[in-house]
Amino acid sequence: STSRVINALSTIHKQHPKKLLPCLYLADLYTKEGNIDQVMYYHTKALELTENQQMKARILYQLSMIHYEKGDYPTMLSLLEQIESMEQTYPPACNLHAFHCATKGKDLTKAQALCNKARNNDKNNPHFLDTQSLIFYKQRKYEQAANLLKALNQKDPRDSMIMMHLAKTYNKLGNKIGRAHV
Repeated sequence: STSRVINALSTIHKQHPKKLLPCLYLADLYTKEGNIDQVMYYHTKALELTENQQMKARILYQLSMIHYEKGDYPTMLSLLEQIESMEQTYPPACNLHAFHCATKGKDLTKAQALCNKARNNDKNNPHFLDTQSLIFYKQRKYEQAANLLKALNQKDPRDSMIMMHLAKTYNKLGNKIGRAHV
């Protein structure tokens, strides 16, 4: 059971507190258990134990996602800025920051720059393209948003976020068409 594995890894971590892998495994297992406090504890511990910049970026991203989901945007932004100050780009962090700028931050110029940075490394990533469609939507470029979302929906018709964004975009397009006929 998961609790037995957690107990075993906790024992290993206590015996070898400077080892990175037990912390990462514990963070992963606690994520599956939904124990966010322990997830944050072990990610923070892992962050202290690694010098690898790519690993630091991934851990900081995981922590930033937790803070995003909790609605703690200042902490999330602080963590994302730490990632952005690193030498290499971590595209998922750029995408999360772009999404935040397009929604809560209401800075579409910065959102577009961050989305471009994320997409430079992975032009076909559906999450990054969904963020791009959101930026188009916020810019009132509904046709561009709809075209992008239609293509994404055809590739993965079960992605609920893409379907929701597509429905909202169709609604905007339908409202414009409806007014033109009145």
